[in-house]
Amino acid sequence: MKETYDEYVHMLKHANTLDEALAHLSPERQELIRTVFDCHSFKVDIQREKDGSINLLFESITGSKLPFLPSLVKLDETNYAEYDKLLVARIIVEVLMLALKFVGVTVKFSDKVIGEAIKYISDSFVAADRVIADVKKLIADAETRDVFLVAMDIVTILIDMFAVLAGPVIRVFKILVQSLSWFSIIIIVCQALCFIVITTLSGGAAIIAKVISWLLHSAFFINKLIQKNEYDAITFPKQC
Repeated sequence: MKETYDEYVHMLKHANTLDEALAHLSPERQELIRTVFDCHSFKVDIQREKDGSINLLFESITGSKLPFLPSLVKLDETNYAEYDKLLVARIIVEVLMLALKFVGVTVKFSDKVIGEAIKYISDSFVAADRVIADVKKLIADAETRDVFLVAMDIVTILIDMFAVLAGPVIRVFKILVQSLSWFSIIIIVCQALCFIVITTLSGGAAIIAKVISWLLHSAFFINKLIQKNEYDAITFPKQC
């Protein structure tokens, strides 16, 4: 824990550039942090048909069928809320995956594990109004393409999740790294929580957000948020 704390305190004090912020870390850790947004959960495509109907197409990052979702869903008023909750859960799980990658987790998250985490988040996080409001702000701010604003929103989500959902957050971390030994899981969870706590230090949130913003410039993550805005704009014709 002390090593993790020292790493991020050093980052807070040396964050004029991304290279400087990461210079004290090993090349392997630097690469992990530089590629945190390469870690995806699953793909979604919103398909609009000529007759006005809307389909959601789901697949894994490799293009294969997901074990926890159908490949095609015909969207309507009866299932809109269900898939809205799913897309919010996708954003939350990717923010938590980011935190794990920041502390050096190299394990690959399988489709099965992601599905388990998504289900748990959908069931446990949606009642947390503060976190859901943070996610909605993140989605709205993505339209500005202001990467620092989006990065600050990500940090706020991490801080607020820890404040109001510490138990569920720990549970998601454990789900995501369940393939490791119990001892490794304990260490990783402690490191991830330490990373979140560091962001609450004086000036910590802004500096961690600055580092994240440098990584967001070439990330597909913002496109996912804009896609969620597209989903939110979907309306259905009134039935006569």
